Amino acid sequence: MTLSGRRARLVVGGLIASLALNLFVAGVMISGAVVSRPPSHDRGLMRLMHDLQEPQRSAIKASFAAERDALHDHLTALRDARHGLKRVIKARPAAGAAELEAALTELALRDREMQDLASRLMVDGWRRAASSPVPAR
Repeated sequence: MTLSGRRARLVVGGLIASLALNLFVAGVMISGAVVSRPPSHDRGLMRLMHDLQEPQRSAIKASFAAERDALHDHLTALRDARHGLKRVIKARPAAGAAELEAALTELALRDREMQDLASRLMVDGWRRAASSPVPAR
């Protein structure tokens, strides 16, 4: 079957558009694999912060800002534990079950520490907001 005229232009245009879309999707997927994203704890907390009322939001932000160094240290330890687990999983020859268990235990411990710190800071900020006078309207 031979295409000519307007139909041929439409088919060629459709093929070019399809190729452009495929290249765009491939670029997005590749950039997502290359560019690091913030830890999931950050994204989850930011969603929570968005839903808070103003007195609590400001107090919790201040609570987190006051503990910025501790947060950074905990996030670094969590990231290191994730990398440690990744090293065990990718090890050649394969790592033993004890090494895998140790890496998983370390990751769980660091994750729990991060969750505990974030929870403590949110509660501290909430308490601070509750104890401060509410502005009159």
